[in-house]
Amino acid sequence: MVKGMKFFTGDKIPASEKLLEDIPLVGEISFNELDEAKPEIKGKPIVCSNCGAIITNVKHIETDSKVGTFFNCQFCGFS
Repeated sequence: MVKGMKFFTGDKIPASEKLLEDIPLVGEISFNELDEAKPEIKGKPIVCSNCGAIITNVKHIETDSKVGTFFNCQFCGFS
C-alpha cells in the first residue's frame, strides 16, 4: 500500500474521486520511507565543530586513509 499526501491547485479537498479528474494534481509526497528501518547512532551525538549542528544520517560519515573518519556538515558545509 502506498502512503502519500496529494496536493491540488485549490484550497478545498474534492468530495469524490470523480471530481479529481477535473482538478490538476500539483504534487504528491510519499511516506513509504517512514516504514523502513533506519540505522541507529548509539552514544554521544556527532556534532559539527564549526556550527554545532548534529549529524542525523549515518550515510554522511566518510572515511579517508589520510584524514580518518569525518563528515561534511549538511547545515554549514564544514568538514
